Amino acid sequence: MMKNKQYLKEGIKDSWNSFISIAGREKRETIVAIQILKKLLTKQEVTPEEIRYLKSQSADIAKIVGVMSLGAVSMVIPLALEKILNQWDISIMPKNQTEEKEEEPVESFKFNKKMIKEGIIDYLSNTVKDIKEKNRLKEMSNFEKQIYFYQKGYDVLDKRFKDYINDFRYYYSVVNKQELSHITNEEILRFLTKHYLKDIEPRLSGLYQHKILAHGTKDLSSLDVVDIDKFIGSGSHNPGHFGKGFYLSSDRNVAKHHGSTQPIVLNKVKRPFYIIPGDKNYYGSHDFDGMQIRVKIDLANLPSEAIEMMDDKSHLYNVISDGKSYNEVGYAQGIPQLDKSWKQNGINDAKKDLEHKLKTHYQIEERYIKDILDNAEIEIEPLKDFAGLTGSQTVDNVYNQGKHDLIVTNKNTSGIGNERFMDAEVVVKDPRQVVSLFPSYDIIIRSDLGSMDRDVTNPSIHSESEEKKEKILYSAVVLDEDSRDKLLALMRLCIDVPENWKRLAHHMTIVFKEGLPEELKDDLNKDVTLTVKSIGVSDDAIAVEVVGYPSTNNIPHITLAIPPDGKPANSNYIEDWRDVESGILLRGKVSEIRAHL
Repeated sequence: MMKNKQYLKEGIKDSWNSFISIAGREKRETIVAIQILKKLLTKQEVTPEEIRYLKSQSADIAKIVGVMSLGAVSMVIPLALEKILNQWDISIMPKNQTEEKEEEPVESFKFNKKMIKEGIIDYLSNTVKDIKEKNRLKEMSNFEKQIYFYQKGYDVLDKRFKDYINDFRYYYSVVNKQELSHITNEEILRFLTKHYLKDIEPRLSGLYQHKILAHGTKDLSSLDVVDIDKFIGSGSHNPGHFGKGFYLSSDRNVAKHHGSTQPIVLNKVKRPFYIIPGDKNYYGSHDFDGMQIRVKIDLANLPSEAIEMMDDKSHLYNVISDGKSYNEVGYAQGIPQLDKSWKQNGINDAKKDLEHKLKTHYQIEERYIKDILDNAEIEIEPLKDFAGLTGSQTVDNVYNQGKHDLIVTNKNTSGIGNERFMDAEVVVKDPRQVVSLFPSYDIIIRSDLGSMDRDVTNPSIHSESEEKKEKILYSAVVLDEDSRDKLLALMRLCIDVPENWKRLAHHMTIVFKEGLPEELKDDLNKDVTLTVKSIGVSDDAIAVEVVGYPSTNNIPHITLAIPPDGKPANSNYIEDWRDVESGILLRGKVSEIRAHL
């Protein structure tokens, strides 16, 4: 029995492939008829209109069967279909075929009707899927095809990524101008799941390696290169409750208050700094007792030469000149519950605050500031309210001294108003820990469809591919501006150059498409001198021959000018060279010219 089924399967496959191959050359209506055939064979509901449509196409299908009968292929598919479809009063066999004695479905075996029907349905289903896929692929961009084939066949779905599907579409439409209209939501979910489980999670380590966090921002493009100092708060205009950092939430509903979201994972987190609110605050926010630290000075105690340098029309100068005091204060706070060194750290922070005021408000030179700060009056007293973390240096002090690698709090504290009292947040200070699950456009395009190469230690969470795969275009002695001017002056003196020719005089090539040879590696960025020996002219280029540094060109040269559509390489084919007697000296730097891939 098993042998019969295998034989049938092979016979049906050959017969059906022939049937579809010939049908594919017919008009579109024939393909629609095949889809109706499938519904009949699988006992799905078929409308009277579909039966009439199938009958109207039976003549075309019969023509296909007639072509098949001329070839050396089994007629198992047409004969089996004819038997099954006759009950709906439909015939797809040419008349001379049906009038003759019926052939056996397969030459040396007899199969029951059920076996034939199951085989037909199997191949019919697969063929219709192939046709639909080909039609979809025709509509897809190359970017969509990469996403489609990457996820195809992967059968795992992580529902944690379901809420990010629309953000995924939005991100690539905004940042890369790539629409994903031909990719389904389930395919995106499968893509994200595979990318996380296969390409990213196995490379992560630390306490947060299995945790999916959310980041929300209005400035999606800035995330291509995460520079915390440059980008923090650029989208939300909020400096963050815990200072500069990359703010993430365990709840996407929290993150989306700040803009479009994306799933983020963290790498190598080993020593988090936990900031846990207490129970004294009605709102359930942080309720640490704090200490107010003030550093006060009297500007009348500045050295006389510092006072004389002040604007004599300023209010400060007039007050001090009258022998009166003029106090200025720097402020900071300490939080003993968080910072064991709160007092010394607070005094230092208050002095920094005061120093900033003296420099920016009063333009006092730094040489006078140190002495007056050393003699400043220090005042410390408890805060009347709870310590405020926004703008405070306390968190940064503790973070740095404790060599922490993450800040964790169970409250959202970077929002405004009621948004401040939502779910958990973490703050990342080192962008090398941050990995977005939305890979860059380049990484998707270069994918081998089985995997994507992600550098999970790269501070560019989307564009690690830009770091730095580089191509060396050539190595050269690149001229300085004075040398370039000398050559262009020489060319004007010797040759009547057409106005539309491009002026170059940029470099002498050492090696084309390669870096410096091993024996010259130590010369990189070194200044060297070249001597002009002759000038050459052709219809395609003007150049000078030079000596003084090695080159792989037969005639070491510097291209001076080329026609509008010309190429500098045409200087290699100049045959007319004329000596230059003056021996012009040129200066340049040994360089390797690179381009990002």
